[in-house]
Amino acid sequence: MANPNPKTKQLELGRGKRRKLNNKTVAMRMSDNTREKLEEIALQYGCFYDEKPWIAGLLAKIGEGELLIVPAPPTPHVSR
Repeated sequence: MANPNPKTKQLELGRGKRRKLNNKTVAMRMSDNTREKLEEIALQYGCFYDEKPWIAGLLAKIGEGELLIVPAPPTPHVSR
């Protein structure tokens, strides 16, 4: 049942809504560990959306050339 007395004052002020970015959606699967690491990097480079770390913002900065990807040195292979 709908709320007979909705409080819309906060919505009129723009609260409770995320800003619209009008971007295309890209879905990807990754482990929780990878997601956490990417969110840490996003924090380091100021990529936030709604005050949360924003992986898509990090990827956008890479795609726009604001951040440069430099390969890490190869790790030594240890045979068992």
